[in-house]
Amino acid sequence: MKKYKFDEIEPYFLKKIVNVRKLLDSGYRFEAAILSLCYIDALSGLFMKGAGTKQRFVNSIFLHGVVDNFRWDKVNLAEFKKIDTEEDLKSKECPICYEKVKQYIEKNICQYEYSSSTQCIEKDKYLPEVIKDIRVFSNGKLCKCNIISKALSKCLNDSTYGGILYNKYRCEGVHKGKFDELWDSLSHHFDRPFYVSIEDSLPDFSIPSEFILKTLEQCLVGLKNTA
Repeated sequence: MKKYKFDEIEPYFLKKIVNVRKLLDSGYRFEAAILSLCYIDALSGLFMKGAGTKQRFVNSIFLHGVVDNFRWDKVNLAEFKKIDTEEDLKSKECPICYEKVKQYIEKNICQYEYSSSTQCIEKDKYLPEVIKDIRVFSNGKLCKCNIISKALSKCLNDSTYGGILYNKYRCEGVHKGKFDELWDSLSHHFDRPFYVSIEDSLPDFSIPSEFILKTLEQCLVGLKNTA
């Protein structure tokens, strides 16, 4: 694939952002969100290093997609519990290590009142902090293996806000044509990500289309500054 210089492609993406903004202002929130995700993906593929599309996308927003001090590399503990159930982490992890991770998640998640979305986002910790906390929490147990295994690392990365944006918005929207309950947020008038607390179930993390577009804009600015 041809290698592009940033100044060669910047005008193209600036025009695309203008078009996406017009869509959003006209009420086409779903379309604006999907196009923004596709353009983040394209920028990441052109200018970010990584082993695959997902890693480049997530690295791009971790590094360059900061919007109003909101960072995408925080871990959503409720999402981790969902992923643990879906992927059956227990079968892939050392029993001792898995039990300690489970205890850590349960101990910390009980401190959350998900009806107060802003406070929950403030409590969420960044990925390196969570990894460090799990290591400290597991200290003293009779286990010689590395508690942050490949399977656990994947679950933690997928549980970040960026992992949610990639898996539950980019992939489901672009590849599956699927718009589940997470996409309901796009029809509301929220301008920042927020927790949706649903009775008797773990809350969802919803990301408005306006914020996804702002993330695209910041990725373009950030990549320009590092090009």
